[in-house]
Amino acid sequence: MSQELFEGYNEFLKERYGRTCSKETFKRFIQYCQKGVKENDVTPVLNPINLYAFGCGISSTEADKRLFLKSDTERAGYG
Repeated sequence: MSQELFEGYNEFLKERYGRTCSKETFKRFIQYCQKGVKENDVTPVLNPINLYAFGCGISSTEADKRLFLKSDTERAGYG
């Protein structure tokens, strides 16, 4: 596991979702992506949005919606 990638993803997660992931969750997500089989509507593509979905037990689509909901709220001055 790349420490720089782990730290970069956690920085994104903290900034955009207000949460971080553990090293164990990150490691399991890497293994999940390497298998390349979509489960529970989480796309097995290595990116922070799918990592958030994987860690929260939600779909990649829901994680994407939450990201844009937060962005829209911030732009409107409510965040």
